[in-house]
Amino acid sequence: MAGGLGEAVALLRARGLAVDSFLDALDGSGLASPLYRRLGQRYLDGDHAPRFSLGNLEKDLRWEWEHAERSGLKPHLAPALCQLLESLPQADKLRDYSWLITQLAGPAAC
Repeated sequence: MAGGLGEAVALLRARGLAVDSFLDALDGSGLASPLYRRLGQRYLDGDHAPRFSLGNLEKDLRWEWEHAERSGLKPHLAPALCQLLESLPQADKLRDYSWLITQLAGPAAC
């Protein structure tokens, strides 16, 4: 969800549209999610204090990927996200997962 929101924010910024207005519109849609609002607000505030690290996210995704394959499934999202996460320097893996938004969208511009 953080990656998807990051790409949406990148598109908004590329088109010169307000991220905060998008988050308000999202809240009133069928895609409304407290997580989107929380992540979006953290992006706008530049608040990426560690709550759930990217290292933990990578660990959980690898677990899901391994168990999905053992169950005969062919996951696509977990391997792609693991590839993205494994390319990060170790110091960045200590960051909160909301930091991914900045990597896809750049710093907040209010």
